[in-house]
Amino acid sequence: MSYCRTTLVEFNSEKDADEAHADYSKNAPSEFPEAEILLSTRTGPASAVVTSVYPDKETAKKATAARNARMEKAAHRMKSTEMHQGEVILKVVR
Repeated sequence: MSYCRTTLVEFNSEKDADEAHADYSKNAPSEFPEAEILLSTRTGPASAVVTSVYPDKETAKKATAARNARMEKAAHRMKSTEMHQGEVILKVVR
């Protein structure tokens, strides 16, 4: 069963959000090659919801090191983060 990890991010500033989004767009596909879905939604000038979906919980767990490295690299740009994760109940891809 697919497994989802969603992180709510509040950046220090709009500039920090711009820089973080540019970096994520450029590098996340190669940093998380096992992800079925990578989705970053800008929810405000300095906020975002970032979601990744993996084939299963074990694959998501293996991506934790890459996630931790990414979060550490961007820590100076973020005011707060809140992560939620769990099994995907519905996934429609068109």
